[in-house]
Formats: sequence, structure tokens, C-alpha cells
Amino acid sequence: MNTMENLHAGHRERMIEKFIRDPSVMPEHELLEMLLFLVIPRKDTNATAHKLLRTFGNIHNVLSANPDQLCTVEGIGRKTAANLVLFGTIMKRIISDNPKRAVKPCYSFAAYKQEIISKFKGLETESFIIFLLDGKKIPITSLTFEDKNRYQVMADIPEIASAFAIHKPAYALIAHNHTSGSIEPSETDDLTTVKLHLLCAVHGVTLLDHIIVCRNNALSYFLEGKLDEIVRKYNLDTLIKQIKEK
Repeated sequence: MNTMENLHAGHRERMIEKFIRDPSVMPEHELLEMLLFLVIPRKDTNATAHKLLRTFGNIHNVLSANPDQLCTVEGIGRKTAANLVLFGTIMKRIISDNPKRAVKPCYSFAAYKQEIISKFKGLETESFIIFLLDGKKIPITSLTFEDKNRYQVMADIPEIASAFAIHKPAYALIAHNHTSGSIEPSETDDLTTVKLHLLCAVHGVTLLDHIIVCRNNALSYFLEGKLDEIVRKYNLDTLIKQIKEK
């Protein structure tokens, strides 16, 4: 086994141990990466997993695609495509045979991407939008905030909290635009996401994503794994426990 194969083997072992310790902490791209371990031996499957998610939006859509669609993704051959379709078919069979186990549809960045990009077209100042959705992920209403200084958007927390109380959404989706030309999240973007995640958690609302728009491009905190990191790190129960220990 050469050096590269050793690196891949070590990475796979660490991923498997992480999964065994707590499957619930695994973000979607890592679950798909591990699934690809079974059909792509001795190669790095991380990049392939990300390509699949960028193409299809989420792991549910990946496992629902047909072989021809899957083969359009670089790194996916007929054998790998057939195995992914097999996993998806088994998943559907289990759900159809056990209706009570059926889960709610996964969040799909692809389903919202173009509509959200269109919301920011022509804007010369940074704006921030929060979408409130019901239990079926159907939009209820949205709130828009504009930054007069054109540098950053700070969400109006009391107004959002009031909207939560009035509309009682099950989910929230936040988005804002960058006018600087760079789509990369800033520290302020990360902090805003943390604040709104905690605000959502207090009101029993699930934050689906924070999307950054720059011209005709968009970045998803969900797909980048950043939202999952924030949710794990800033858990209300953990924060309350830390406060009590001080």
C-alpha cells in the first residue's frame, strides 16, 4: 500500500470511529462520503460526495436520482451509480413498507437557490431576508432588513422574535447579499448565524440554512457544513449547563 492509500485508509478509519461514537453528529456530506466507501475502494470520496450534493442538493435527491443522472457527476461510473440507486431503492422500500417511519422531506438548497438569488438582483446595498415557513416548508411570510451603511447587515432581533410569536413558523431560512464581490462568509456572517440559530431554538423553530448571494452565485451554510457546526457548538442545553457551572 502506497503513502496515498495509507492516508485514505487512516481517514476512513477515523470517519468510521466518528460515526460509531455518535451518528447524529455526522453532516450530510460525511454520510454520503461514507456510503461511497462501500463502492469506491482506496480513493478519496469526500470530493465526490460534495460534487453529488452540489448537483442534486441533498442526500435524499442523490439517492432518488437515476443512473444516467448520477453518471453526469465527475467520479461516478455505472457501477457506483447502480449501487447508489440500490441504496435509494432499499430506503424507499423500507419507508413504503413502514409508513409510520416516513420522515419529512429533507431541506434542499437547490430548491431555493435561484429564487433567493433573484430576490437580491439589482440591489446596490447589503440586505438581509428571513423567510418563515410552516411545517411542510411552505413560506408563510418574510422580513427584509437593509443596511444603510452598505457594509454589513445586522438583523433586527426583536422584530424577528415578534414575527415568530405571530406566525409560529416551524422553519426559518435566512439569506443576505454581499456587494463586495466575495461570497465567502465573514466573521460577522458567522456571528449573525449563531444569534439567529439561538433565537430560532428558543422559539422552537428550526433554522434550515443561511444563504449568501453574490451576483449570480450563492453559498449555503448548510452544504458547507458550517450550519451543522454552529448547531452542535451552540446547543441551548449545553449553554445553559455552562452558565450553571459558572
